[in-house]
Amino acid sequence: MSLWRTAPVQDHPVVRLVDWKIIRVTAGDEDTIHFVGFDQDNREGRVSSAISQLHRSSENEMVGITSTGREYRAQGAQGTNSESEYVLVRWVKLNGLSEGDISLFQE
Repeated sequence: MSLWRTAPVQDHPVVRLVDWKIIRVTAGDEDTIHFVGFDQDNREGRVSSAISQLHRSSENEMVGITSTGREYRAQGAQGTNSESEYVLVRWVKLNGLSEGDISLFQE
């Protein structure tokens, strides 16, 4: 599998995720939270930019706006997906993080 940059926000402003989770990244003095999941439209694993706004829109959907302005709609129950887990492992390495910097975010 390969990694690639995502399309600009104006080209793909909304991402619908399934088999998703939210992680907390602790790096230095900063804590950020990020979506990890499977993008239904592009059929690929994703890790979002830092989430700046987060709310539950319904019992089955969590909505977040990231620091880049993209809207993520995490649908259904939280879960995992092999493609998104692969992307997460690579994303951690590319960002100079370690597994110890990552934890599961609890609402």
